[in-house]
Amino acid sequence: MTEYYSRTYGMRAVSLRLANITGGRVSHGAVVDFVRKLRRNPSELEILGNGKQRKSYLYVQDLIDAVLLLNQKFKGNYDAFNVGNDDWVTVEEIARIVEGVMGLTPKHIYVDDGSGRGWAGDVRFMLLDIQKLKAMDGDPQWARHRLLRGPVRTCWRCGGVLRFRLFGLSLMILSVTAIVLAYFSLFLGYRIPYLNIKLPSLVLHVINFLVVVIVFGFIAYVGYVIFFTTNKE
Repeated sequence: MTEYYSRTYGMRAVSLRLANITGGRVSHGAVVDFVRKLRRNPSELEILGNGKQRKSYLYVQDLIDAVLLLNQKFKGNYDAFNVGNDDWVTVEEIARIVEGVMGLTPKHIYVDDGSGRGWAGDVRFMLLDIQKLKAMDGDPQWARHRLLRGPVRTCWRCGGVLRFRLFGLSLMILSVTAIVLAYFSLFLGYRIPYLNIKLPSLVLHVINFLVVVIVFGFIAYVGYVIFFTTNKE
């Protein structure tokens, strides 16, 4: 369809076939699967297939660089390009990288029906020919292990980061609730009798309210800092 529009309306366009794209916010795939499994059981790792499946990976920043490169150097009307890495990595190697980052040495358990595939439809071997893309910019160096270690580290810590941010959010909600209740208590005539001072009732209510605002306002600020400054990667 892209080629049709390009030729019909004179639009300069390209079609890109991508390798397995990985990055800091990867949400699925072997890396995430392994990290989650090892969080649940650090002594054992279930691997779908025989572990010998080979895939090509590309870091998301390299994908962006490739798109910008084509936009700058491709002068034709239309063409199709493979965008990927020049080598590949096995599922077993991915598992070793994850284990190395997490500092674990679990026993591997393979779930293989004899086909070597991890699931129905799994492509056992995938390596794109990127010679056409490389011709645009010599020989780009995209190292597979560098591509995977970053996402592994991010995925490994993302669970703890999420819990930490949820803690900050809980502090904010608790604090705002306490301040709102204290505000209404000012008009409902209710106060916590921790100030043993003989002052008019309204003055005591105001003092109670201000104390609550100061204390829980600080707690809310701490929660705000935790929630909004904790690394979201």
